[in-house]
Amino acid sequence: MDIFIWILQGVLGAAFLIAGLGKTFGSKMHKEAFKKWQLPQWFRVVTGLVELVAAVLLIA
Repeated sequence: MDIFIWILQGVLGAAFLIAGLGKTFGSKMHKEAFKKWQLPQWFRVVTGLVELVAAVLLIA
């Protein structure tokens, strides 16, 4: 069971890392999505940073 938890943490950490990097550095897809949702671009960056912190906490 411990191996399953480690694998799950690694996969979720990788997903958060990829999504967080995309939002933080402003991929075209994320910029357009936040514009469509009428959210400010600073909120995209904050969301990306939160995802990056979550990735680090999951992997550490």
